[in-house]
Parts: sequence; structure tokens; C-alpha cells
Amino acid sequence: MTTVYSDIKNIDIDFPTRSYNEYLVKINKDSNSVLDCVDINKILILAYDDFNVGKNSLDDLSDICNYLHTLLKVSDYSDLEKALHYGSELCFYIRNIKTKTDCFIVESMIILKEYVEKVKRNNDSKSG
Repeated sequence: MTTVYSDIKNIDIDFPTRSYNEYLVKINKDSNSVLDCVDINKILILAYDDFNVGKNSLDDLSDICNYLHTLLKVSDYSDLEKALHYGSELCFYIRNIKTKTDCFIVESMIILKEYVEKVKRNNDSKSG
């Protein structure tokens, strides 16, 4: 469960366990498996794609990004870590927009989208 802090009240958000477990099955892993960066990329792409078609909410995507971020072994601010970090912040900032010029949400989504698209292109070029 994630707690989102806002000016109005704290919101508890349940982790999307069912979706996450489905992703593990799709990549031939289980909840006891150790995930490497390749696995984390695959789950991120699945969660992002499900968000784009309305299967996941923004909170679900953000919570999955947050969890995947905790699985990284080293904090090196790689593109993956950056995408997960910005993705994990979405559930907070969507509720805490301060001004008309506050574009952190858009910037975060662009960082996440560009990373997912880059990984997909790299995967396509390896398989093609």
C-alpha cells in the first residue's frame, strides 16, 4: 500500500497485485523470482502499455514504477532508474498541481514514454 500525501488529505492506494502477478506470469517469473533489469524493463513496458489502453490507472502505473524502482540493485541514475523514479512520482504530483505552469506531470510522462519507446525499439531491432 502506498500513501500519497496531498494538501487535502492522505490517500492510501492499494498495490495492483493482480496486474503485477499477471506481468510476472507473462515474463515466466513468480513472486519469489529475483528480477534483473531486463525483467524490470519487461514489466515496465507491460504496465505502461496497459495504462495506455485504460487497463491500469495512473495510480497503478505509478505504484508499479515505485516497486520496480526498489528492486534496482544500484542507484546509478540510469535511464531505467530515471524512468522509474519519475513514474513513481506521478500519483503524488497529479494531486498536487500548484500553478498553471506546473508541468511536472507532463515532463514525467514524457520521460517515462520516451524510455519505454526506446526499450521497445531496441527489442525490435534485436528480434528483427
